[in-house]
Amino acid sequence: MGIPDEVDDGVSFEEKMGALTTDLAAQMQEGLALDEEIKTQLAKVGFEI
Repeated sequence: MGIPDEVDDGVSFEEKMGALTTDLAAQMQEGLALDEEIKTQLAKVGFEI
């Protein structure tokens, strides 16, 4: 019972976090672009945000 033992994949925490934060930053930028596109499309049909 309990939690399983951690499996070492050979990748350091710092490397994992570097990759994850890089991915997150890209996804956040994409999110901002999508938010702007949504605002543009809503404005075309008469709704302002």
